[in-house]
Amino acid sequence: MFTDWHRHGLAASMVTVFVVVFSGTVAAVEVQGTEMSRAKQFALESFGVQEQVKELQLPFGFIYNGQPSSQLLDKWQLKRVDRQLDEKRMQHILTYTDSYTSLAVTCVAVEYLDFPVVEWTPE
Repeated sequence: MFTDWHRHGLAASMVTVFVVVFSGTVAAVEVQGTEMSRAKQFALESFGVQEQVKELQLPFGFIYNGQPSSQLLDKWQLKRVDRQLDEKRMQHILTYTDSYTSLAVTCVAVEYLDFPVVEWTPE
């Protein structure tokens, strides 16, 4: 009984509240046209849009069974899915599958159409 009370009392005493006060003005960020075109070019070269780009320059790599992914993925089956998430975001999903082992590597990318950002996550 004492242990439970002590544990709860200790937990309660360890709670700290932080309050952040910001005073000042917030400046808007201006996006340059060259930044948008570079992000669009990166998305196209890295993830393609359906069959517009045959050879992708993937922004990730790995070693599997002693071989670099740059040599393996050309031989694996590629499935692409591109879909509009909303007015400002386009999602690109690339799934490479080894027909011999059924190992699949997926990369999910989100391209922001209103800001020069492309996020990607290999899975």
